[in-house]
Amino acid sequence: MGQGKHPRQIGAYLVDRMIGRGAMGVVYAARHRESGQAVALKTLQPKRLSGTVEAVVERFAHEVIAMNSLQHPGIVRVFDWDRTETEGLGEVLFFAMELLEGETLEQSIKHGPFHATEACILVLKIAEALRSAHAQGIVHRDIKPANVFLTNDRRVVITDFGVCKLSNVRPVTTVGSFI
Repeated sequence: MGQGKHPRQIGAYLVDRMIGRGAMGVVYAARHRESGQAVALKTLQPKRLSGTVEAVVERFAHEVIAMNSLQHPGIVRVFDWDRTETEGLGEVLFFAMELLEGETLEQSIKHGPFHATEACILVLKIAEALRSAHAQGIVHRDIKPANVFLTNDRRVVITDFGVCKLSNVRPVTTVGSFI
């Protein structure tokens, strides 16, 4: 997957553009082929990651289960997930989540400091979303500015539950493992 190149379709989704790249995957802006719903698709290619394909699939499913179970305006919503063969990429795991418009807290910090009142409101919104997740037995475990999104409509949204801990699911992260 070269910079700027992307698949035309992943599962039932038509890919518009790449919007982010992380250590384990790529996120695309896309549309559902039939409904036209705009989404963000988080993708992983299991064969490109360390560990067995089964372990990567389990880790990915872990994240989807966590995010899908959370219904809070401060936590990104997940709509769909699947495993598919994609031309040029091979096997791909993906989930469709709400497409957020705005920027990450990490990007926003680069514009300069927040006013004290703004910073307090931001921290309270993050804490409320985390409280909601904790009440459902989910601990994020990777809260950082890159995983907090500030939307254009002034929502504060926590993303990326890839290393979360679920109290009702056996752990799938092992010592020394990134997956």
